[in-house]
Amino acid sequence: MREYSFDLYDQNGVRITTAGGIAKVVAASGFSEVALLTEAGAALANPISLSNGTGEFRTADSVTSVDVYGQAPDGRGFVAKGISGTHNVIKIDTNSMHGALKIPFDIGEDSDITANTEFDTGFDADASLLFTPTPGVYIGEADATETIDVGTDGSGSNDPNGFMATVPVSGTAGTFAKATLLNSGVTMGALFFVQDSANAGDAAPEGFVGDGDNITLTLTAGSDTAAGLITLPYVYMG
Repeated sequence: MREYSFDLYDQNGVRITTAGGIAKVVAASGFSEVALLTEAGAALANPISLSNGTGEFRTADSVTSVDVYGQAPDGRGFVAKGISGTHNVIKIDTNSMHGALKIPFDIGEDSDITANTEFDTGFDADASLLFTPTPGVYIGEADATETIDVGTDGSGSNDPNGFMATVPVSGTAGTFAKATLLNSGVTMGALFFVQDSANAGDAAPEGFVGDGDNITLTLTAGSDTAAGLITLPYVYMG
């Protein structure tokens, strides 16, 4: 087995030791989750839970590097590419109020994602985040005619397409598909707009304050190759 570990630090070089946070481990330069192992060689859930700002896991010897997409204990997102070995340092700019959660998915490779079924990504709509109405999907691998919903599941908003509704994942690989309020085809989720009666009921965009619900995705019934990154920009309000 190959051992990996990393620690979160702020921009001043102070280690982050707060409880909470998760990390999704995917193939280097890809989007499919890597099979993780414990020290004893048993299967380990992916995403992993962080322990006081530290992530630790094992992989098969054949895995020489990985990419990590995560959510810090305070709710902020982080990304680290090309991690290899132990004692990696991932820095988070805790002075910045702006950021994005980037959530990888790959229905063609990840057996836990099923078409036409709401899937819990492991990321949360943390209460410290004001999500802004500019969500979208980076298309890593296209899936002809198919779309994606992104939303929440839990006791708060509980809206499975609250962030994005039927955003196409059929475009060219390497491009970005954004949600829109275009009257002929609204794909912005209902958590990101209100009806503005002053303008004859037009939909007016607004931010969504996180309520702690799980962030979920749902790919349409024919999906079998869609892969990429869900991108949810936010303002940190903690």
